[in-house]
Formats: sequence, structure tokens, C-alpha cells
Amino acid sequence: CTAVSWAPYLPPGSILNAAHGKPPNSTRRIVSAGCDHLVKIWRFQERAAALGQNSWELESTLDEHTDWVRDVKWAGNLGLPFTHIASCGQDGKVIVWQQKCDGEKWESQVIQTTDKPQW
Repeated sequence: CTAVSWAPYLPPGSILNAAHGKPPNSTRRIVSAGCDHLVKIWRFQERAAALGQNSWELESTLDEHTDWVRDVKWAGNLGLPFTHIASCGQDGKVIVWQQKCDGEKWESQVIQTTDKPQW
């Protein structure tokens, strides 16, 4: 793993849900990047004692990079109904990933490509 970033405390959509009287659920997620060319999103799963131990589980794998992913950052969303992650790598790409709602597919947009590694 070459980089890791915590997700914002407020999950996507929590401001909209609060407006309708629903309390926000905190979600613990992290994003990691590494030499396997992948950006991985992990979600913390709390389990009742009878069901086993709490654990981090792989939620999504994003595979647009073609070389080491050197850095990754989760953007704050202030509880809006979408979330963004930026990644950059040895392949010279800077990519912004967007998830419109929790549980939906991540969409990528390459915002820069160069012949030099990006940090």
C-alpha cells in the first residue's frame, strides 16, 4: 500500500436525510492505493459478538490505472448525496472517481495524463 485516506465522517446523502428527519449513520470507510495498480475502497463492518469479529471488508476495486497508484485522497462531501476520490500514479494519470449514491458504481474521469509520474 502506497497511500491511504479516510472517508468523510458523514456518509453521502446524510444532509438530505436529516432534512427528512432521519439521523445520519456514520460510515467508516477508507481508500487505499498501491503497486497493484488498484484503488481499493474498504468499509468497516461491525458485527454482533455472536456473529464474529468486526472487520474491514473490500467494498470496491477501481482499476483505471496502468502502473503504481502513488497517492489517493477522499474529498470531503459535507453529507451531500455524492462522494469523490482523486488518485494519481506512476502512469501519469490523475483520475477523479465519483459515486453518486452509497452502493452505486464508481465512475472515473481522467483529468490529466502526462508522460511523468504523478504524486
